[in-house]
Amino acid sequence: MWPRAVTIVDICIHTIRKIKTVVRDIATLLLAIIGMMILEGIVLGVLWRRRHQGIRPAQLAANLMAGISLLLATVAVVVAGAGPFLMVFLALALVMHVADLYLRWTY
Repeated sequence: MWPRAVTIVDICIHTIRKIKTVVRDIATLLLAIIGMMILEGIVLGVLWRRRHQGIRPAQLAANLMAGISLLLATVAVVVAGAGPFLMVFLALALVMHVADLYLRWTY
């Protein structure tokens, strides 16, 4: 028997599987970063309650939500290839950035 010839379809299928694996890994990494940002917010919030030092909770929330919204927009692009979720997360990031700037200038 002759060995089966590799066709362009086989190469495409293999490439698509590799791309799906990379996309899943990137999305997982971004979600892990979001989890660490949430943990950072909790730790800094607890420090603020105990010592009243550091960033005020409102400023911290606006700042972290702006960053988290941008990361969620990136996840939406990587996983779903843009779409309505991208617009929602970018709009939320804009609102949170404006709130962050407002809170920085008022306090």
